[in-house]
Parts: sequence; structure tokens; C-alpha cells
Amino acid sequence: MNRSIHFSFATIVSIATIAGYISLTPNIAQSQQATTKTCDRVTKEGYPFPSTTGYIKGYQIKAKTGLSTVTIDNSQGNSDVFIKLFTLSSERPQTIRAFLVKQGQEFTVENVTRGTYDVRYRNLSTCRLFRTQNFKVKEEKKSERIRSSRITLTMYGVPRGNTRHVSIQEDDF
Repeated sequence: MNRSIHFSFATIVSIATIAGYISLTPNIAQSQQATTKTCDRVTKEGYPFPSTTGYIKGYQIKAKTGLSTVTIDNSQGNSDVFIKLFTLSSERPQTIRAFLVKQGQEFTVENVTRGTYDVRYRNLSTCRLFRTQNFKVKEEKKSERIRSSRITLTMYGVPRGNTRHVSIQEDDF
């Protein structure tokens, strides 16, 4: 009887991760320059933000045939964040998931298909937009096993964190 065995491995994003976490927060000087502007409580497409952490109704859930996960950890963040997970494996980057992660919480996107991705997010306290560097979600067959990615991205600074992000314009979000 031939049975597939599934197990996970941490995907290395950029140089290396520290305890499997990747820092996505601007440096301290940038994060302390918060403005007094308050973001609307709806997306630019007009979809309202949920009252709890989770998917935003109105956005499609795509690339959902994989075994991998991407977790957004905002447990030590200083603001709610509106997240879009983009696939870079198509001709043009496209949103495959859109969700809200409340301050002090985390959210795991499940069944992510293998490919190249980035995360684009809006800090809902400052309204500033950012994009992470690209990362790969892998699923590899090893003998009778399938190794899938388990990626965690933090929304707060991690000492010696290894991923960089850049400010983006509204058109890129």
C-alpha cells in the first residue's frame, strides 16, 4: 500500500530566519513617526473590515490547492494590519488572500499553493503601505513524503531580522 506522508519544513526566506520568524516592521525611527491620520474602516474596493481577525468578505480566496501555510504574527504589533498575500508566479502580481490581523493576534493562511509570493500590508494606525521581499512557498516530494512550507512573518521588529520591506504606493496595493 502506497501512502503519502506529509510533514513540514520551515522555508528560509532571504538569508536565514531566527526561530522561523521574519521581521516585516519598519525600523524603530520609522514606526515612531506615526501620523494622526486614521484609515477608513473599509478597503479601497469598499469591503468593510471585519470586527475580528480573519478574511475580508468580498475578496476571492485563490491558490488554495497546496499543503503550505503562511502565518502573519501581529502578537506584539502596535496596530491592526490589513494584509494582502500576492502571488508573483503569474504574469502580473495578484492578490490571492486578503485579511485583517488585529493588534495582539496572528492569522494563518492555509492550503497555499507552491510559488513565489510577497506580502503587502497597510498599518491601520498610520495608513502607511509596505511590501516585503519575495519568498518562496515550496512543496517537494521526497520518496513517499511531501515537504511543505510553514512560513511565519512578524508584524513587529525582530532583533537581527533578515527580511526587508519597502514603502509602496496605493497603486501597488
